[in-house]
Amino acid sequence: MQKIGRLWKSGLRGKLLIGCGSLFLFFFACIIFIIAIPRPTNTPQATITSTPIVAKTATTILSTTTDAANAGLPKSTDTPAAADTAEPTATSRPTRTPSPTSTPEPTSTPEPTSTPVPPIETYRERANSDDAQNIEEAFFHASARALVISNIKPNKLAVGGREFRVKRNPVGEGCFVYDPRTRFYGVERLLVWWVPEEGKAYPLNSPAKMVTPGLKWSREEGIDGPPTQEVVDYVFYGKPMSQPNSPGSVSEVAAFTVKEYRIYSAVVSTPMSISEAQALQSAAERYAVTVDEVRKITDKVQEILFRNKWFGSPDSEIQHASDWKGEKP
Repeated sequence: MQKIGRLWKSGLRGKLLIGCGSLFLFFFACIIFIIAIPRPTNTPQATITSTPIVAKTATTILSTTTDAANAGLPKSTDTPAAADTAEPTATSRPTRTPSPTSTPEPTSTPEPTSTPVPPIETYRERANSDDAQNIEEAFFHASARALVISNIKPNKLAVGGREFRVKRNPVGEGCFVYDPRTRFYGVERLLVWWVPEEGKAYPLNSPAKMVTPGLKWSREEGIDGPPTQEVVDYVFYGKPMSQPNSPGSVSEVAAFTVKEYRIYSAVVSTPMSISEAQALQSAAERYAVTVDEVRKITDKVQEILFRNKWFGSPDSEIQHASDWKGEKP
């Protein structure tokens, strides 16, 4: 019997241990399950999920009131106000229509403003021009000035072209490039060139030729240039130029005398160290004429020699004088 009692006690003790262990595991699983369940938060969704309950309550109250009315009983006046203002259920929840956004007005693209054109005076200043009438002429004056400067060689007058100015030809084609300075190391020198078109420039007097020895005289290329003295008077002294001679007018001055040629030769053969004014004055005193007459005679003889292509040595040129009888120059 004692042996049986021991077996029973030992079996009951094992069952108790198994039962306690199972119970412990059960409680442990419940705790884990409770912890794992998500808790409701205070968000707008919580309000929406609770609306079915309110709606269900209101439906129950209304149903009760209706049954009471059908049974002849007085209607309940204790209907909660929530029954009349019950929120819609989740199935009938109204969709929120987004408010129309205001369409921004199209911004107007500013029209491009036209760049103001500088006045003609600005172009004259840039081209070192005295009287260009338009932009095209100002560009031509700048080009003519650059052409003459590019042909300057080292010279005893130390002329480099920085001071050069340009005037338009008022009675013909092209323009005149000149140095506004009239005295160099105490000696009068008037430098002026004629530029009839792009790429062509001709010296009009000996000082200009000395500074640009590479430029030809216009007569060397068979081109009738403007009278030098008229150009000098116009450029440096502001005197108006006369209209160019019409074709056939050469016959009026087709001849010159020996005396006129000698006056012309005395002027053009004057050394560079003597000014043009002094050369004219010296010839006037030598041949008993006025300075103005010397100037006119010089231009006349030069024009005849040029038009007839008689330029050469003094011995050959004087032979074309109308009264030549073998005299020396």
